[in-house]
Amino acid sequence: MDIYELEEERKGKTQWTVSERRIMTTWIVYRAWERIKKEQDMIRDSFLRSGITTRPDGSQDHLISIKGIEKIDFSGWENAGDISIKSEELVDRLCDEEELSFGPDEEYDQDTLILALRRLKVAQLRQLASSNGLSTKGKKSDLIELLRSHLTTVETTEDSITVQIDSPRVIFRAEDSHTWS
Repeated sequence: MDIYELEEERKGKTQWTVSERRIMTTWIVYRAWERIKKEQDMIRDSFLRSGITTRPDGSQDHLISIKGIEKIDFSGWENAGDISIKSEELVDRLCDEEELSFGPDEEYDQDTLILALRRLKVAQLRQLASSNGLSTKGKKSDLIELLRSHLTTVETTEDSITVQIDSPRVIFRAEDSHTWS
């Protein structure tokens, strides 16, 4: 649209109405279409240079050109084999119930918690407070402080692992501490 705007501004036009913007857009699309019709070879060649329309037998691989890379070596691609992953191979059935964690807990400090809580709306903060058995009264800053205080306290819980061969029994008792750094 810059060309059209520059031409009109040269004539003293600086304010644009909605209908003038529509005319400008139509004019720009028309000019682009005319250029595409005149330069069909440019489009065909760009598909060829990017490798989209090269022959699958590799006879046109030398025509592929990527900006910043002088020479591309495609040799040996046929020996690479199929590396596609089937969706059922992604997760072993025994791992379906495992909990995934992304990074150590040390990465998430109180500043990160406060930042995350500040991004929530008051209704979301109240819902979070309610689900943790906390008061839902007060301003946003009060709810954030209440949740920060609650979520950063150390809680000790006892978990047990049971193994059932003939009758269930506890074979190991562990204490687990959940904390925000």
